[in-house]
Amino acid sequence: MSAPFGITLYSPIETLSVVQDLGHGNYLVEAPSPHPMFDAYLVRATPALGVVWIKGLGTDIENDNFGTATRTLIDRLTEQLAQKYGRSEKSDFLMNGSIWTEPQDWMNGLVNRERYYSSEWIRPGATQLPDDLESIFVGAIPQNGYCATMVIEYASRKLDQAEAEIERQLADIL
Repeated sequence: MSAPFGITLYSPIETLSVVQDLGHGNYLVEAPSPHPMFDAYLVRATPALGVVWIKGLGTDIENDNFGTATRTLIDRLTEQLAQKYGRSEKSDFLMNGSIWTEPQDWMNGLVNRERYYSSEWIRPGATQLPDDLESIFVGAIPQNGYCATMVIEYASRKLDQAEAEIERQLADIL
């Protein structure tokens, strides 16, 4: 069973130290084994399935126009993950029609949500993922100015079932 940051997939939410219940199956938790690149940890859990999704949020990363710091940290984390899960699919995608085409425009593209920088391990191509994981995502989320935040998300193979369970719970409210 996978346990990113010491959080075991499918474990009941009661086994974790919950900092805040964010509602609808989302919780801010303390990670039993925190990673120095991340400051906050979110999970999605349901009563029937337990923890089905884990997200780590990094601190704000100050950048130059080229996004050097963000790209360096994401690449470093990607290499750490590759040691355990094999090669990822890396993406540095700029939307068609974007005006931020020059190398010195990299952060402007990210801040304007026209550029996406990430690495992903997704089944069926990611053959070294443990049986309980469907995917891992590492990417950059733009913040104010030239800051970005690094995120990592682990999705279990039962995430879709959990989403359906949450939707049923929400429907019961109506």
